[in-house]
Amino acid sequence: TDFNMLIRQVRQYRDAPDDGNLPLRDRVILQPVDADEPPAAAIDTSAGDRFLALADELLLDAIESGASDLHLEIYGQEVVCRLRVDGVLHDSRRVSLTPADLRGVLNVFKIRSNLDISERRQPQGGRMRRRTPQGALFDFRVQTQPTLHGEHLVVRLLSQSAPIRPLDELGFLPDQRACLERILANPFRTTWIAFLP
Repeated sequence: TDFNMLIRQVRQYRDAPDDGNLPLRDRVILQPVDADEPPAAAIDTSAGDRFLALADELLLDAIESGASDLHLEIYGQEVVCRLRVDGVLHDSRRVSLTPADLRGVLNVFKIRSNLDISERRQPQGGRMRRRTPQGALFDFRVQTQPTLHGEHLVVRLLSQSAPIRPLDELGFLPDQRACLERILANPFRTTWIAFLP
């Protein structure tokens, strides 16, 4: 089945020697969800198919790694790909992008998020939704930021299919949990919850 084939491919990519290059799949993996999203044909570059596949590979790699954010940054001629896992940014050694690859991937994310691809001097933000082959639904919040060396991209991955975990599984100490339950039970109080790394 397609699922078993995907699992074999993932294992093959995970077990492959780390040569800094992420092999591209033969087809686009993540399926669009929003009907108002521009079609893939709207991406008109000389290597458009490669950029489409590379963008999906980056997202799929981030999903498989359990990352909450994907960061693409350029410093001179060096492009750095980072994944935020459990609040800590880790360099992704499986991906090696050239500055031209980064520009193409940025355009793919901008088009999919209904952003202006010609705007490179102002920060922009948008969103897109994708479904994995296993049926998991993800919301992606896309942010671009101009810098001295070019544009940086941050994609926040928000799973819409993951179950909501009960308080028991969040690792609170008993007195912390009791305090939180007491605060949440009060209907006239505003509660701010912030998680710091």
